[in-house]
Formats: sequence, structure tokens, C-alpha cells
Amino acid sequence: MLGFWYGYFDCENWWDGVMPQKIKIIGLVKTDEYIQKELDAVEASKLKLLRDSDWTQVMDAPLDPLTVLEWRHWRQKVRDVRITLDAIHTAKQELLNLEQKTPPKKSSAKFGSVATRLDYSSIDSFRESCIMVIKELLPGKSLYAKAFSKKSAKLTTYDEIFFVLMDILKDGY
Repeated sequence: MLGFWYGYFDCENWWDGVMPQKIKIIGLVKTDEYIQKELDAVEASKLKLLRDSDWTQVMDAPLDPLTVLEWRHWRQKVRDVRITLDAIHTAKQELLNLEQKTPPKKSSAKFGSVATRLDYSSIDSFRESCIMVIKELLPGKSLYAKAFSKKSAKLTTYDEIFFVLMDILKDGY
């Protein structure tokens, strides 16, 4: 990234009309414009990471619930990166590290495709199919089905209920 820098220098004999052989730079200052471009570039890379991973959060993403949760957790880490003037280089490094540690882009075979086994004909049938999935994937752990029923009872959208399902499945493993 290019920017303008002001240099302050100190040289001997400058005032005598003699061109100095060496210039000693005693400080550099970034211009406000350069700093703003630097901040904007880091913010743009943060937004790009989020935008490029939006597909992982839709209900019909070809991912199992645990992988979706991994992505959700990773995206939250990206959102938590603070971009401030004092910590711009730290923010750059954090985003670079997160970019290198993205969750898998494919589901594990452990779950198959949970979303295809869910009944979307009504909210109640959707809840029931979620309970069936929990019982299938977490046999002998009826507490998880009860916890799901309690947590999802007042929810009114498929997305909210689906994310409760994923949280329950993650807790069960």
C-alpha cells in the first residue's frame, strides 16, 4: 500500500549552504490519508472473510450441524477482531491466522445430511423431525431430546430451531 510519509531530518552544515553527505532521519509520520487507507484495507479483508463464508450459515448448506457450528464459531472470531489505530498490525495478523484456519468446507460422514431428514411442512413437524434426528444421532441420551424440546418450544422460525438442534448435537458429542 502506498502512502505519503513526512520525514524529519537532522543534518550537519545544512545551514552553511553545504549539501550534506548523509541525512539522518529522526522520525517518520504517516499521513491521515495513509492511515485511513490502511484501516479500510484491514476492514475490507475482515468483511471479505465473512462474506466468503456466508454460505455456511444457510439452512440448506451442504454441511452437517457440527461443521456449521464450527463455521459459526470461526465467523464470531472474525467479527471479534478489533481494528483500531493502535492495534492495526495485530488485527492484520489475527485475520491472517483465521484465514489460514478455516473450518472444513465439507461435512464429516458422521452425520450424513441432517437437513434432508427434516420435515419443513410446519413448525411442529419440523420440531418433531429434529427430535427424531437427535434420538438417531445420540442414542441413549434422551436428556438431549428433552433439552431440545424445552429450548425450541417458544421459537417460531426454522432457522432458530435448526440452530438449537445444532447446539444440542454439538453438546452431545
